[in-house]
Amino acid sequence: MLEMILFATKLFKAFKLILTILCLSFFCGILWYAQAEMLSSQVTEHNFVTKYELDEKSGYETTVTMTYFIFTSLSTVGLGDLHPISDIERIVGAFILLFGVMTTSFVMENLNDMIRKIKDFNLPFEDSQQLNLFLGTLKRFNGNS
Repeated sequence: MLEMILFATKLFKAFKLILTILCLSFFCGILWYAQAEMLSSQVTEHNFVTKYELDEKSGYETTVTMTYFIFTSLSTVGLGDLHPISDIERIVGAFILLFGVMTTSFVMENLNDMIRKIKDFNLPFEDSQQLNLFLGTLKRFNGNS
């Protein structure tokens, strides 16, 4: 029963971690779109919004596209189907990629912590088995007393 509670706790923590990453991707995507939208009014050359026609898409399609773009960038996968166009976008994108490395490190640290706690959960039982073997050996050498 205790193992099931521990498993459920770790499963909930993993779900919370995934939800945090998705929310982070959403908000970073919205910030990326805002900076690209500001640049589109100042720069006459192509930029992220005009190249991928985000200004012509619905709000839902734009949100999904931006969340996808930032999620692939933060996870350091970067599939290349969406990428910065102007130099300013590349600079902002470089900072987002650095932030992605920090996020990936944070996620891996939490996953390692969860695995270590699950492994450490069984240690007291292993120690008690070794103690029983030791006491059994002492009892045997002392004539069952």
